[in-house]
Amino acid sequence: MLLPRPLSRAIDHVPLGVVQRVVDAVFHRALQQHPDLFDRLGFQAEKSFRFTPADLDLSFVIHPARRTIRAYRKDKAPPVSSAVSGPLLMLLALLEGRIDGDAVFFHAA
Repeated sequence: MLLPRPLSRAIDHVPLGVVQRVVDAVFHRALQQHPDLFDRLGFQAEKSFRFTPADLDLSFVIHPARRTIRAYRKDKAPPVSSAVSGPLLMLLALLEGRIDGDAVFFHAA
C-alpha cells in the first residue's frame, strides 16, 4: 500500500535535517525494543544497507555494526552492499517484524 500522494509530497518537502532527527529517534527506539536486531548478520553487519521507500524521495542507509542510520534524497544516496525498495508501510512492517520478508519477496503480483 502506497502512501496517499498528497502525504508523500508533503514528506518530500520536509527538510532533510528534520527527517534525519525523526529517523534517528525511530531507529533508536527500534534498537531499544529489539537490541538483537542485527545479531544474525554476523560479519555482514560491517556492510551498509539501503532501504528506499518507493513512495518517497528518500533513502535510508543503515550501518548495523555502527548502529547508525542516515537519510538521503534518493539521487544522493551512496553505493551500498545491499538495497531494498518498496512502499514505506511495507518497509516499516518488515522492520517491526509484522510481515515476513520471504513472503513479500516471493509474493506473485
